[in-house]
Amino acid sequence: MRHGLTLRRSLRPGKRGAAGLGMLGDVCMRKLFFVLLAVGLTWSGITEASQLSGKVKTLGLNKGFGNILFIELDQPKTRNTGAVTDAPSCQTNAWSYVLSISTDLDMGKEIMSMLVAARASGSTVTLAGTDDCGVFGSIETLKGLNY
Repeated sequence: MRHGLTLRRSLRPGKRGAAGLGMLGDVCMRKLFFVLLAVGLTWSGITEASQLSGKVKTLGLNKGFGNILFIELDQPKTRNTGAVTDAPSCQTNAWSYVLSISTDLDMGKEIMSMLVAARASGSTVTLAGTDDCGVFGSIETLKGLNY
């Protein structure tokens, strides 16, 4: 009987024992909760704007436009269908997305490297936009990618 009481005590929150992690477990669970919450909020932000999967067809840079990468996938964006692939109303250009690569803070150069690798290997990528055309007035700005 005594052994059963000891086991039950070790399972109570805040107590250290063989079966529980005690305060360390509580701290880890709180951190895990906040990490999962942040990931969930980030992902929900990505899915609110347009999302397009396909192979990278064309990547373009032009000195006349500064440090802007133009991206075209082999799948066109749709318009006014209510689908995730819908382009924002500001999108009037044939390019799929545009990305500023001028600062290291945006991870623009890292994203560009991933796009070049995907283009070279012929891999499929999923790109997500910001639902605005802040970088280039007629093309949706790229927010992130899955490769």
